[in-house]
Amino acid sequence: MTVAPRKTLSPIRTVRAKGDKHVLTPLPPAVARAIERAAGNRRAGPVLLNRRAHRLDRYLEHECLTTALVRFLSGRRFPSDRPGPRSTLRGMSGVREQLEVSSGYAGFALRGEEDVEPLAGELVDSTLVEVVAVNGDYEVWVKAGSQWGPYDVVIERLPSPPPPAAEEWEDVVVLSLRSGSALAVMDIEDTDPLAWVTGGAGEFRLRVSARGRAEGQLRDLSSDEDDGLPPVEHFLLQSWEAPMAEHVVVRLNAPLLTKDELAPPVPGQEAGLAATRAIGRDLDGAPGCRVLSGRTGTVAVTGTITGTRRRLFRAVDAVLGWPGGYMGWGDSDLAVGAAYTWKSLDRAEDEDGDRFTGEGHLTQTYLELRSPAYLVQSWVWMKNGPDPHALLEGATPFLPDPTIVRIDLTEHTADRGGKQTTMEVQHDGLPLEWLDDLTAYWRWMLAIGEARGFGVR
Repeated sequence: MTVAPRKTLSPIRTVRAKGDKHVLTPLPPAVARAIERAAGNRRAGPVLLNRRAHRLDRYLEHECLTTALVRFLSGRRFPSDRPGPRSTLRGMSGVREQLEVSSGYAGFALRGEEDVEPLAGELVDSTLVEVVAVNGDYEVWVKAGSQWGPYDVVIERLPSPPPPAAEEWEDVVVLSLRSGSALAVMDIEDTDPLAWVTGGAGEFRLRVSARGRAEGQLRDLSSDEDDGLPPVEHFLLQSWEAPMAEHVVVRLNAPLLTKDELAPPVPGQEAGLAATRAIGRDLDGAPGCRVLSGRTGTVAVTGTITGTRRRLFRAVDAVLGWPGGYMGWGDSDLAVGAAYTWKSLDRAEDEDGDRFTGEGHLTQTYLELRSPAYLVQSWVWMKNGPDPHALLEGATPFLPDPTIVRIDLTEHTADRGGKQTTMEVQHDGLPLEWLDDLTAYWRWMLAIGEARGFGVR
């Protein structure tokens, strides 16, 4: 299932009619809305993506569609309190429910349909629980160790305070909330309830307990494959009605890695970031931008990375990403003709922002591929089109001609044994004013490949 490039405002499908003719027909409104929601701003490529922004395989795609159809036919838009395969009622003592949550944001959110208030606007901020203000409303973020999950979450709605948390729970925080509606578990970027934490409106205490968050961090570091893995992080959410009171950090004992331990600074990072900011200013015409002379040149950078070229070739999309490209769409497959576009969300002059551009985007298209020996891409910096909701329509190239990137991978055995791969990068057709910037950028990218172990993971 893919998104076809289109110029019309209404989603359409192509069908084969009489005489072997192809006819464009409108999709049913519900189907059109579902596709628009799944595709977002992407103009081409697969409709359903996994958490790595790659195409779902046919089995997972089938499972997602089947699950959605079953929920629709049964009329169950929201989770039910009735016992199910992973939900049990415990007499009259309360309700207990268990679910598995995945994310792309290292945790999940607790929100209500009506306003949620902490005690006197208390913004709790710990390594486990954070109360944040979003557009004037409050919500609770429960922080995980793994960025992606999955997380095993157990919910208990209790009639009275529970006994002290068992010692198996490494981290425990208790806080008070007042809500005008029931509180639900949601993905941080979505507002669909996954399960209900409270039974209705009122004042209540919430105890969040967790274990295995350090193991979740280590899993992210050791593997890029998370689909189908069992949860190693476990959360227990317990709520009961009670007057508002100050939050209590019972304990925070998980041996979590620090930010620098998770992602140690990479050599050349500051120079690489400065280079991307400079190019972003040029593209935006922002203060400090340079006047390009029209003359072009070539950047050539070589680096050696521990590991095999086959593994490095599989990770090439991570090496080719543009810093600050937090919004991306297109075909992420390694195939000739596949194109991917990077677009940042903030202006380049904001040093704490996305470090790229607020007025343009970068499109990368595969021109040649021979795995695992080499690849060739075109890089085209574009000025956005006039419609902010359709950035690609009416976009114009910033440079007269595409720039061409070729990466060759040569594998050899190191003096002390083990495989190493030499990556030779040649970037042609660049403005002379950008040569130093792109030299710094490519040195930084190769350093990231070595520091993150792309050749051995």
